[in-house]
Amino acid sequence: MANQTNFRYLSIEDNRALFTLSGLQWQDGVLTLNPVPAFEAVVTEALTASATLSGPAGIGIDAEGNLYIADTAGNRVLRYEACTGEVEPLPCFGGEGGLPGQLRQPRGVIVGPRERLYVSDSGNHRVQVVDLA
Repeated sequence: MANQTNFRYLSIEDNRALFTLSGLQWQDGVLTLNPVPAFEAVVTEALTASATLSGPAGIGIDAEGNLYIADTAGNRVLRYEACTGEVEPLPCFGGEGGLPGQLRQPRGVIVGPRERLYVSDSGNHRVQVVDLA
């Protein structure tokens, strides 16, 4: 049998995680996502006026309060700038296709360590990582 060291398991018997992963909480036998930073701005008007969403699916937020929205049908990721209220597609990223930087039905986004945006590119069966800097 092959070595299965790439797998991680939760210990049901003693109720503790046998791994750590940023963004997840393990408490009282329940695995949940960590809460995201508070976002108190109203973005409905800005999104309506600035961009037509063709099928929003996922949303992420960075440390500065900027929102990133996966537009599944539009094959793009939009950024809502917290300071200016502007909404625009990420530059040099998006459009339908299978090449690096192209998307097919992006479903989820999350901002991770070192100002990197992780995009679940479901139609291409991959995760693309964008350096936001």
